[in-house]
Amino acid sequence: MGIMKGGKDIMVYKLLMINMDGALLSSKGKLNPVTKESLEYVANKGVEVALITSNNYDHAFRTGKALKCNPHIIAHQGGFILEDLQRPIYVKRIPEETTIDIVRFLENISSHIRLIHEDVTIGNREDLPSSLFARIKWTPGDSGIYAQQFVDSLYDYLLKTPLSPLQIDVYIQHEKERKDTRAGLMAMFENVEIQESFPGKLTLIPKSVAKTTAARYLAKSRGIALDEMVIIGCDPDEEELVRHAGLGVAVSNAADEVKRRAKWLTRTNDELGVAYLIKEVFRRQHPIGFLKKMNIKVDR
Repeated sequence: MGIMKGGKDIMVYKLLMINMDGALLSSKGKLNPVTKESLEYVANKGVEVALITSNNYDHAFRTGKALKCNPHIIAHQGGFILEDLQRPIYVKRIPEETTIDIVRFLENISSHIRLIHEDVTIGNREDLPSSLFARIKWTPGDSGIYAQQFVDSLYDYLLKTPLSPLQIDVYIQHEKERKDTRAGLMAMFENVEIQESFPGKLTLIPKSVAKTTAARYLAKSRGIALDEMVIIGCDPDEEELVRHAGLGVAVSNAADEVKRRAKWLTRTNDELGVAYLIKEVFRRQHPIGFLKKMNIKVDR
């Protein structure tokens, strides 16, 4: 929504949405104090902040807590939305029956399986090569605020304790076996999508889960239009968001398709691109509370 100043329309942005892993955090997964201060600065102007990630809810939650500005969170590639670090307002799960059938299929293969729920992760005790285990151990979101439990047979566990996870992670070392497994899963289960986030790992998420859908849902719930949003993107599946936002921004380390759609290209995550963008865009925007107090219309 714009306001008039000296005959010129000045855009007032109400929501800043940031890719967490490739834009907000450094390439080593660290939150720079300068970036943290910049987000507190923009939040003090009455601008809402949201973090968007393909990773798990617990990793995003810990990052959000460190920011101290109560950001909204879109996690699990859009399958989980948390408002103000407190209230889940959207949750998309893999159904219980589908989960049981998937696990029954996977436990006939030499694979390590993890069922990811917002409160707990449950995995089988399948042995893994040390190199792959190290990647699991240090992958963001695999350990954190919720409990981890390991059982001998996930299928037997689910028969007694049904579960509808947000996603299922499957680790298979050998490439051919992994490709065959993926093909088998795609043929049998039409209500899930399968992605390979890094070699050796398949991630199963509910069908129709997408960051774009989740971002639109969050914005609508907050009464904010897309043209009132600044979106700092990085991943290929954020291209549409960057294209339709009021101000679509790409960090310089973003995927090429995201950079092509961006109206603004900022520095890389290791060069504090988020902090630089905030300084350039929001320093001239008056606090939203002040604009309302002055009877300047900022609502649609």
